[in-house]
Amino acid sequence: MLDQVDEWYSRGPGCELDKALNVVGPNLAKVPSGLSDANIVGWVDEIESAYSGVSCALALTKSGSGVKNKVLEPLSFGIPVIATQDALNGISYDPRMVLPFRDNLSVNEINAWLDDLEMNGRKCLNAPSWDENVATVADYLLQGMER
Repeated sequence: MLDQVDEWYSRGPGCELDKALNVVGPNLAKVPSGLSDANIVGWVDEIESAYSGVSCALALTKSGSGVKNKVLEPLSFGIPVIATQDALNGISYDPRMVLPFRDNLSVNEINAWLDDLEMNGRKCLNAPSWDENVATVADYLLQGMER
């Protein structure tokens, strides 16, 4: 994914963005040269610290399988995400929190989207809690045992 971010970022948005790009995650021994002005954070012990003060997250994956934590994590903290279709695998698209990525996505479009989210209030990921999920299963199991 880092190569995709580098490819897009080095074509222009990097020099136009008002905010710094933070790169978080393991295995950052070789950071692409186009990200030389990015803030390389690396591994964080507490994921909350990775999203502190962040205006949006990038999930520019082109391959992989399953639901991507790099989309779920920021959404769970109320951080909007710019994501490829691959990154949204198994996740419902919500324009209030997700901006679909395309190669020609401009900084002006990103800023307008973020401004609109700020004016209209961001939403957090709307998912049932663990208690809500377990309560349904527990109720089903208990009812089955009583029969």
